[in-house]
Amino acid sequence: MQPTAPPITSPPTLLERLKTAFQQFRVWLAHQSVVVRRTVSGGLFALYAAILSGAWFSTGDLLVISGALIFSTGIAWFGIATSTELSSRAKLLACAGALIVSGAVGYVIYTHYHPGPQQFKTLRQLFDTDFGNTFRHSADVTITDSDKKTGKELYHTTIRRTSYLDFPAKASYLGIYIPATPATGEICRYVADNAKNILDDMLKEVAVNFRGQAENRSTNLNDLTFTGRVYIYTEWELTTAQKANLEEYFQVKGLSVEFRSLDYELAANQAHQLRELSKQH
Repeated sequence: MQPTAPPITSPPTLLERLKTAFQQFRVWLAHQSVVVRRTVSGGLFALYAAILSGAWFSTGDLLVISGALIFSTGIAWFGIATSTELSSRAKLLACAGALIVSGAVGYVIYTHYHPGPQQFKTLRQLFDTDFGNTFRHSADVTITDSDKKTGKELYHTTIRRTSYLDFPAKASYLGIYIPATPATGEICRYVADNAKNILDDMLKEVAVNFRGQAENRSTNLNDLTFTGRVYIYTEWELTTAQKANLEEYFQVKGLSVEFRSLDYELAANQAHQLRELSKQH
């Protein structure tokens, strides 16, 4: 009888080799003494405590999150991996839970006591925060216009209006935010035609008086003079020629307009970053 040849087996795949290595590591880990594991856990916990003390905060969020991972590993190793009552799957889920909770707690602690630099502001956020030294009143309004001959709607857009009230200077001026729309130019002309009426309508919605420390009488809204200054924030980028034509149109109406768009957004955020860097040095 001819002896049968042994079956030909293919070499293990990379996934199979990794699985075998992981199983061998688990067997090795299970045979390690509790004393060694708890000693390592204590060292990891001390390292995380040092991070929370503020010694390395300048390295930023990444280090804190890494510390949270170390902390969770120590806790899991100390209280979960040494348990003989939990199955391997339960241990894995418990370690994952400790990882998520400790990471979240570490990040909250860091951001509360060491807030990072202010995030990049959008043009809308700049519109809502510029001229912080003035009293501001804002409101949304939807405006529409149609072609007088055809009746076709030219635009139907919701814009945001802000009245800036500078009581010490006894002056007021107007701000307009226009979302992205091809009708930005037409809306700007609408603002030029109705700037004073827009501001007056907004002032009817507020009642405020101001009195400085060295003043004998308070300043009310009737004491404020509209300077004719209009700041228009546009998400739709106007061409240089369009801006020039609109500036001339505003001047004819006795107004002075300043357009702020994506280039202003970039410049304002770059200036903020430079101020933050100067504070650190």
